[in-house]
Order: sequence, then structure tokens, then C-alpha cells
Amino acid sequence: MSMKMTLPDNSYGVRDFSPAFDSGIHPAARTRKGGPINWPVKSGTEVPHSIKDRARAFTLIEILVAMAIAMMVFVAVTTLLFSMGELWGRNSDARLFQLHARNVTRFLEGELARATLPPIGGPAGPMNATNPAASAAATGNRGGSNTNNTGGNAGNNAAAAATTDNTTPISVQDIRDSTGNDGQLITFQLPGGSRIITWPDRALPNIVCSLQLREGTGLLLLWHSYLETNFDTDAPRETLITPLVTALTYDYYDTDSKAWKNETTLRTDNNNQGIPPQRLHLIFTYRGQKIENVIVLPSTPIPQGLPML
Repeated sequence: MSMKMTLPDNSYGVRDFSPAFDSGIHPAARTRKGGPINWPVKSGTEVPHSIKDRARAFTLIEILVAMAIAMMVFVAVTTLLFSMGELWGRNSDARLFQLHARNVTRFLEGELARATLPPIGGPAGPMNATNPAASAAATGNRGGSNTNNTGGNAGNNAAAAATTDNTTPISVQDIRDSTGNDGQLITFQLPGGSRIITWPDRALPNIVCSLQLREGTGLLLLWHSYLETNFDTDAPRETLITPLVTALTYDYYDTDSKAWKNETTLRTDNNNQGIPPQRLHLIFTYRGQKIENVIVLPSTPIPQGLPML
């Protein structure tokens, strides 16, 4: 007949003993040399937790050491992040200035690349200002108060025979701005307009644009459509491209000396007509920093019609 016996609270667990071990010797408890250990056995005593379960928990020292290591790692990562942010933000103004100069240069390059010649036989404007007969024909046939001259087909046809063809998409024209000052400016035409201009009313195509550097203001885009009724009398509208351009110079290639010459004003021929340069120099200035970018002007004739894609 077997007998179930339990160990005291400080024992290793519950064991079953056969009558052969009724002397109270735990059959599984042995010393390192194999000798038995005599433990008193009390019947009916239950063990709440085993030593194996207690060994799975962390001690207070282990928890404190883990928290200390975690805090050191957190402090190191935070210090690294703040140091990188400080290094990045230290020269943020210089990087933003360089980015602004690049974006303005690319914008102007794109707009000048999209510049086309005025339509053959179209109304006269700054692009055809060298032909006084065209200007007189167009001016005499413009009328009405509407911004879009839809009723001037006869006038446009009359001006068609008098217009002349330009050879380059970029020209130099005498433009009067909103302040009343006249000056020779780089002028070009955008058939679909530009994304930076805002019309007060319905937008019109065939925008005649000019680049003007105004001291204390920056680089301006002067624009208006030759489809407007008062194209020849009203000053063009103005849109600020950037206030950071402080100088605008022009490069001409001298075929005699085979060298580039940079000039601060546009050249004129014997008839006092402006000569378009081959390159533009934009000088950006911001808090003592200066950046100079070069824009190559398209000078080859652009045929009428759609380009080949």
C-alpha cells in the first residue's frame, strides 16, 4: 500500500514515497557523493511556490542595472540626434540661399527655352516694334472696352501684311514700366503664359514678357498679352521673381578676339537697336553671401509650327 507524502515549505516539491522509504528519506535527494539526506516529512503540508518558479523572476539589482543601461542608451541616442540637428541647422540659411538661386535660375532657363516667335502675320507689338507700319495698322484697328479683342479680325488681317519676321526668340525692346521709366529690356514671348503670373480676369495667351532689374526691389517679370485692347498704351503688369538678385550683366562673344566680354548694359547697333546677348549673369546676394549663375539664351531661329517630339 502506497502512501502520499508532502514536503515542508522549504523543500523542493511534492514527492510520492513507497513503504521502502518510510524512514523519511527523500529518494531523489542525494548529496554530490551520492549519500542520502534525512529530511523530516510532515503529512498534509503543501508547497505554495517552487524554487524553479522563484528563479525565473528578476532581482532588484538586476532591474536597476537594466534601467541604468537603458538610460545610458537613451541619453546617447538623444545626444546624437540633437548634435546632428544642430550641425544641420547651423548652415541652413546658406543651403536655402543656394537652393533659391538654383530654382530661380532653372525657372528662367525653362521660361526662356519655351519662348517662341510671335505668329507670322500676327498683330504688332514689342516683338515687331521695328516695323512702324505694323504698329500703326494694329493700333488703328484695336478698339472696344473688352480685354480680349475678339472683334478685331479685320485689323489683325490688315496688320498681317505689314509684320516682319524675327530671327531669334529673344530680343531687346524699349519697354516702359509702371513707374514711367523707359529702358531696353530682354523681351520674349510665351504662348501659354507663365505659372507665376496672375490675371485679374480671364487669362489670355501670347504673353510678351520682359526681365527688369529694379534697384531695391529685385528681378521683375513685366508681362502683358498683345491681345489686350490697350496693349500699346498701358504699362505691362509686374511680378516679382526674386528679391535676391542684385545685379544682372550680359555676355557677348567677340568674334575678333574670340573671347567673352561681360557688360553691365545691353549693346546697341548703329540704328540704336538693342543686340541680344548670348548669356545672362544673375548675381544673388544674401547676408554677405554671393552666388553668380549663368543662363544661356536661345539664339537659334525657331521654326513656326509644333516641335518634333
